[in-house]
Amino acid sequence: MSGFWSHCFSILAEEYPVEQVRAWIEPLDFLSFDESSGLLSLSAQNPIKQKWARETYSDRIQAIAEEWYKRDDIQVDIILAGSRAPRLAPRTPEPPASAAEAQPVPSAATIALESATEAATEATGKSTKLQEAVELARQAAVLAQAKREKSQAAADKLAQSSSDLSEVIGALKELYQESELESTEDEPITMPTVSIESMDEDALVAQLNSQSAYEKSNLLKELTFESLVEGRSNALVVTAAKKIVDDYSGNELGYNPFYIYGATGLGKTHVMHAIGNAILHKNPSLRVRYIHANEYFTTMVDSIKRKTNDAWQRDYLNLDLLLIDDIQFFSGKERTQLEFFHLFERMVRDNKQIVISSDTYPRQLQDMNPRLTTRFDSGLAVSVEPPELELRVAILHKKAEDHREFKLLDESAFFIAKHVRSNVRELEGALTKVIAYAGFYGNKELTVELCRGALKDLLSASIGQITIENIQKTVAEYYKIKVSDMQSKRRHRTVVVPRHVAMYLAKELTQKSLNEIADSFGGRDHSTVLSAVKKITQERIRDQELNHHLRVLEQSLKG
Repeated sequence: MSGFWSHCFSILAEEYPVEQVRAWIEPLDFLSFDESSGLLSLSAQNPIKQKWARETYSDRIQAIAEEWYKRDDIQVDIILAGSRAPRLAPRTPEPPASAAEAQPVPSAATIALESATEAATEATGKSTKLQEAVELARQAAVLAQAKREKSQAAADKLAQSSSDLSEVIGALKELYQESELESTEDEPITMPTVSIESMDEDALVAQLNSQSAYEKSNLLKELTFESLVEGRSNALVVTAAKKIVDDYSGNELGYNPFYIYGATGLGKTHVMHAIGNAILHKNPSLRVRYIHANEYFTTMVDSIKRKTNDAWQRDYLNLDLLLIDDIQFFSGKERTQLEFFHLFERMVRDNKQIVISSDTYPRQLQDMNPRLTTRFDSGLAVSVEPPELELRVAILHKKAEDHREFKLLDESAFFIAKHVRSNVRELEGALTKVIAYAGFYGNKELTVELCRGALKDLLSASIGQITIENIQKTVAEYYKIKVSDMQSKRRHRTVVVPRHVAMYLAKELTQKSLNEIADSFGGRDHSTVLSAVKKITQERIRDQELNHHLRVLEQSLKG
């Protein structure tokens, strides 16, 4: 290898993913550099690699060469090393390069069958041609949207038949028939915008794998960090999750396993999907999978019944990132726990990231093998708390952005958030109900009155008699202070104003006497309450902002 090509290769290896380097750049051979003409010659193994290298890498190689040789007239030429190119191209015309979307073509299984059969027939004992037939057969079922296990089984069958071309062709036909049957059940098949002609078998596999990355991972694209609303209740979880993504290298993992726990509906699943999406975005070649604990159990049982447990285990062992939700469903399932324990040990040993969610702290899991619980607790275990009022309001406004034809008023968001406290899922459900209610009646503005009408069943179940304690809690949440500040002797304005507001509301909305109210506010004198009520009454008339705050609080407390 020349000094230049060694230098060039090291730069390209840093700039491009490992898979691209192995498939496209590493097979290139340096031939010569003509000082007089400035022609740099490289060779490729076949026309596919030649075309792809010319279109994708020649400009970058030229730039590196110009810097190396200190001249700006260098031309890069990538020639074919052999005189005969493998016939891998489909028989249908390549879609125009300017096409924005993939165009429908005849069955991909038919194309792959014809091309692969040709290659296999002409192999005449040559392993390279036979390998091309094997790889094209592997892709036939993928392109025809056949089931993965059928594709893999057919490919394995071909690989084992390398000595007998008749068996190769027979297996191809069998795969073709299966793929055709399955493809008729779905919409017409579309080919990728990059034709098979422009790629070799390795690149085709890489592109198809990339296209189906999200399908294989079970990730939901919309559940990202960008769509996640952060607050005090989930700040630590989100921070740790982002650090996992930032630090992820496959060699050094900061928190492994990362264990998220909390009650249902608090956003644990969203965080898990966000981690998976972010890591897959950084490196699309990684093997990522999100799975619910129940699905893990059922697929394991199915593999045992089908006697394919070894293949099922290998599938998981090959993952780079495993996200398993609601691990508490493993409780009482000893065989499942044992299988997962071995998987856990292997993945951690091989520096594969594991993210787990549960409804409780690891050591509080019921009917769980202690070997598992101690390992769950060996990484980082972080809880997600119920969202505070501020976060609930922010979530509602974020959710409302998906329905821009409706206007969610601030007081309405506070009204909903005040009465739906338990979890994010119920909160979003309440807003959906309000929007549906508004749409039915043709209202575009989501007022408090409209929210009250839409959520009357929920409110009747959640709203009880107005008490001083309830008033104090509601006012404290609204002004972002502690309930204990209501009974304290603090005289700072940030505390005094909310305290006076709470006293005013207690007098207006309850049947309690001034003395009873005063006792509820740290044993104060009744004259203090009377003074506060008079002051708020007067200020309410002059101060529109204060009047607005009081209206919102009154509506929330009255339901």
